[in-house]
Amino acid sequence: MFEDLLQTKRLIKSYYYYPKLVLVINIAEYLYSKGRDVCIFNFDKIKWEYYPYNLNFHMKCNERSENIIFEAEDESEIPNNFSLVTSIKKLNLGIPQSEIQKLDQNLFKINIDNKIYLFRIIEGKIVEEKIKGLSEEIINILREYNELSLKEIVDILYHKTNSSRDNIRKEIYFLKDIGVIEIKNGKVLLNNNSWLKR
Repeated sequence: MFEDLLQTKRLIKSYYYYPKLVLVINIAEYLYSKGRDVCIFNFDKIKWEYYPYNLNFHMKCNERSENIIFEAEDESEIPNNFSLVTSIKKLNLGIPQSEIQKLDQNLFKINIDNKIYLFRIIEGKIVEEKIKGLSEEIINILREYNELSLKEIVDILYHKTNSSRDNIRKEIYFLKDIGVIEIKNGKVLLNNNSWLKR
């Protein structure tokens, strides 16, 4: 996920402070582990009560550093040389934008150049979430048949798994909400424009 985020300059937009904070710290640690100098702009904006963990990087701001701009208020705060910007606002920077969305209590999604990543935050670390169980079964069936009606998927999985019809329907709509599948004209199919990175 971090490699894809850092392929190009990028704006991470979200209303959720905590995942942006953890993402910035984790990316700084990732870059530092690769031997890069890292500088976080607006370091003084960090609310440390949200991140009571040790930092595994040393900040070094110089002409060679990877600059991460945390919680930019407007375009004037952004230097020419930067890797990543987080903001609550949709800044006009002319660069790709990815949005962090909350799906559940501790489940988030981010779309990076049409690749959807799901992640949780565990002890200050971003942990990618694997699609498994019933969701994986639905994806596998759609790979096999290309498209099916909602009823056909429910019928197949009802007989194949121990899940109730209601649970199968809920899982199908969850996959639709996170952009993995589409429902068009009563047919369910994989969303080829937005595939799940695994």
